[in-house]
Amino acid sequence: MSRIYIPDFILQVDDGRGAEDLLNLIVEIRGRRRENANVKRNAMNAYWVPGVNNLGGFGRWAFAKTTEAGTMGEALDAAIKRRGR
Repeated sequence: MSRIYIPDFILQVDDGRGAEDLLNLIVEIRGRRRENANVKRNAMNAYWVPGVNNLGGFGRWAFAKTTEAGTMGEALDAAIKRRGR
């Protein structure tokens, strides 16, 4: 069974490597925790992001999830630092 996933946002971030090597950051924003939230996060972090990064040719990718607008900046900064290497 195939699934279609449409993220809330995809940000292109200059994480210090310059405009020629931007980090593609998939951002998921959830106010209310849904049953499949952990499944989605785990699939992105364990399979999709490492897979697309290992393929090469599609740039660098990372995933960030946040549940509160007040901590969104912190969540994005953490994802960039953690995954943007």
